[in-house]
Amino acid sequence: MSYIRFRYHYYGVGQGLFTSGALLDPYKQKPMYLWVYDCGTNSKGAFGSKAENLDHSLDELGRVGRKTDTIDLLTLSHFDEDHVNGVVQLLDRFRVKMLLLPYMNLAERLLIAFSSDPGENTEEFLDFLIDPASYLAQRASKGIDRIVFVPPSSGNPPLEPDNEYPPGGPEIDEMKFRLEPQYSHEIKPPEDDTLVRHADQPIATGAGQTQVEYLHPDSGITITPFWEFVPYNEERTHSIPRRFSDQVIRLKNELLSNQPDTIRKLRGLYDSTFGGDGPSRNDISLFLYCGPIYNIWKNPRIYGIYGTKKYMSRLWMRSNRRHYASGARIVSQLYTGDGFLNTPERIDELKKHLGDERWKAISVLQVMHHGSRKNWCHEVGTQFPYCCMKVTCSEPSHHGHPHKEVEDNLTPMFQVNENAFTVKGRLYR
Repeated sequence: MSYIRFRYHYYGVGQGLFTSGALLDPYKQKPMYLWVYDCGTNSKGAFGSKAENLDHSLDELGRVGRKTDTIDLLTLSHFDEDHVNGVVQLLDRFRVKMLLLPYMNLAERLLIAFSSDPGENTEEFLDFLIDPASYLAQRASKGIDRIVFVPPSSGNPPLEPDNEYPPGGPEIDEMKFRLEPQYSHEIKPPEDDTLVRHADQPIATGAGQTQVEYLHPDSGITITPFWEFVPYNEERTHSIPRRFSDQVIRLKNELLSNQPDTIRKLRGLYDSTFGGDGPSRNDISLFLYCGPIYNIWKNPRIYGIYGTKKYMSRLWMRSNRRHYASGARIVSQLYTGDGFLNTPERIDELKKHLGDERWKAISVLQVMHHGSRKNWCHEVGTQFPYCCMKVTCSEPSHHGHPHKEVEDNLTPMFQVNENAFTVKGRLYR
């Protein structure tokens, strides 16, 4: 075997986000490693119930590499319903080895609940936000091995993975693959959070046990020896008023027993504290970089894009002829969810966390919040020097996404506004 295939896929779920990626052995049917980033849609369906237009996409996910019933890594960027309301459906059909969630404290999670539209704020959604680990573990019919929370960044980039196989070394067939992720973690949640009850023992479910962990702020996740994931949870810039957070801590145990009077009391405090101007729910969105460990591969390459439009792949190659002629051999992707890169300072913090080499390797950019101008600034268009493709919104929305000024800002890049499409590539040894 002289190469490994990879693919990035975006599913057609309307104004939501459901994407997957896979590393594929060209001679075997099942994927070597399968990951999913977000699983939600704006189609009708309350949180925890069946989202109308996800069934077909979940069937398609199950056919990756002919057939699979296991997801190695599932990442939820944030807790807006159009990014997570299909998760219960997904967990009913797939076993998940690792679930990655952005860590936010209990008060921050309740702000999400109380700032939601009244139609969104179901009892199920509130249960999820009070204790997301228990909620998801108990509803995973096939089981979740571990739930890993990603704390806010410390500002230090994860170290580049060690290269066990330098150029001129063994062929792919002779490499020792360790598909269990390597990462640094802690099993110590904050004492004032409802999640603290999972510190001493795993969550017991009908499908087994789920371990709850906390990723070290300076750690990435490495699939030895060929691929890595680097999550980024932006450090908070807003502060929660003390009287609200203190009251949440005092009522922590009552929240776990879901007493209606407790919820009403905290909602009233939220209304009197914030009025109609609470913090944005999208301020907390987990970015995820993924890509190969470049120093072991001779020629990483994207060779095509496949969607509903005829000749898409040919148009992409034509638009990126100069990109490949320059010698750029980069294939990494940056998932952004509904995150913000709306100031140069925010761009600099993300760039600092990833490190210069990873930043220069980004070739596919999932544009924040479906191309919303609120999440964007003009500098984004110049900050990804080798990016050859951007992904905005699968279809126009009533919010006007993607906004024209965002599209114009990225005109030099190949733009994908498809209902569903796949990016395919290879890693040559």
